[in-house]
Amino acid sequence: MNIDPFVERLVDALNEIEGVNTSSSCEGHEHHDESQVPYGTFYVNFSVDYNKRGWKALEYIVKAIQRHWDVTDNSTIALVPWFDGGLEWELRGEYENKEEINDFASFIENADCLGVND
Repeated sequence: MNIDPFVERLVDALNEIEGVNTSSSCEGHEHHDESQVPYGTFYVNFSVDYNKRGWKALEYIVKAIQRHWDVTDNSTIALVPWFDGGLEWELRGEYENKEEINDFASFIENADCLGVND
């Protein structure tokens, strides 16, 4: 599967969380049609296991979003549930610079800053 370069680190970080399985992603397109995500927007779609491990994975991701908000004070990242034959999740955000996606990925990668190693 081809992964857009600026969401690849985030996709990898999410896939490292036990119970998370990514299914699609996009970093946005400068020249987009109605079916594509515009430049300045990214998303990663994923599912979680239907057990305690899956709910812990969601908690971990929500804590990363909260920590990102605390540090940046203007986070535009959201976790959105949706149904496509089963419950899926979309991690969606906006950016001015694509490096902001990697900045958020670092919050997912850094368990210590999230307090999940307590």
